[in-house]
Amino acid sequence: MKSLKWICPHCKKPLDTYSKTLRCENNHCFDIAKQGYVNLLPVNQKSSRNPGDDEKMLLARSAFLGGNHFQTLQDAMTQSLRQYFDQQDMKEGFILDCGCGEGHYQRILSAALGSAFHIIGIDIAKKGIKLAAAKTKKSDWTDFAVASSANIPLPDKSCTAVYSIFSPIQPREIHRILKEEACFLRVLPGPHHLYEIKKKIYREAQLHNAPKALEGLSVVVEKSVKFNMHFDMEDTYSNLISMTPFAWEAEQRGSEKSLFKAGDRITADFNIQIMKPTPIQE
Repeated sequence: MKSLKWICPHCKKPLDTYSKTLRCENNHCFDIAKQGYVNLLPVNQKSSRNPGDDEKMLLARSAFLGGNHFQTLQDAMTQSLRQYFDQQDMKEGFILDCGCGEGHYQRILSAALGSAFHIIGIDIAKKGIKLAAAKTKKSDWTDFAVASSANIPLPDKSCTAVYSIFSPIQPREIHRILKEEACFLRVLPGPHHLYEIKKKIYREAQLHNAPKALEGLSVVVEKSVKFNMHFDMEDTYSNLISMTPFAWEAEQRGSEKSLFKAGDRITADFNIQIMKPTPIQE
C-alpha cells in the first residue's frame, strides 16, 4: 500500500519523517512524541488552552468501552464498512477516525478489517491522542495526530473511508479528503439514546433530533441500532454518565454516582449512515 503522509497545518505541504521529527519543505517541524503521535494543531486553531474532552471523560470512556458494552454498535459499523468495500471492490486503503478520542474504535476496527486497511486518528484533545497512541501497536506511520476536524492534516482524495462517532465534523473537509469511490460513516444518537439518564437529570427529557443532511455527502445506507443495557456494577453507570455531555449536569446535582443501581436498564440507540461524496456547488 502506498504511504500516506500528514500535511503541514501551516503551508499544506507533505510532512516527511526525519528520525523523531516530521518536517515539510518549508522547514516547519513537528516532533513525534515517544508514544508515537504528532501535534499538528497550531495555537490559532485552538478554542482554548486544552480543547476537547478532559482526562476524566477520556478515562471513563476508556473504562466503559473496554467492557464492550457497545459491542452491537461495533459489529454494525464493521459490517457496514465491509459491505461498502465489497460493493466498491476495495481491497485496501487508509481510513480516518475523525475525533478518535482514546482510540477504542480505531483498535476495534483495525482488528476487524485487517492490515489491508490502515486506520489513523485525529482529535483536538491531546490527552486522548496520547492515550490512543500509547495503546496502539507502532507502525511505519505516525498513526495519530492532535488536529482539528475543521483543518484535517491529510492530502486531498487520500482516504478510502472516514468515520465519526458523535464528533463534530466539517462536511467540506470530509469531502476534500475522500476518494471519489470512498465513503463517510457517521454515527449519531438515535431518538432514545440514553433516555433514562435524561429523565433522571432533566425536568423535561427530550428525544434526540433526526440527523441533518451534509453538504457534498449523500446517504446511501442508513440503519438504526438499538439495544438495552444492564450493568452489574454501579461504577459502570458512573463511567457511562461521565463520558457523556450529561456529566456536568449530573455532577452539579451531586448525583453522578447515585442515579442508577446495579441492574437498571438504559437504552442505547444509534443512527448509522453511510455516505458517498457528491459534487459541491460553488
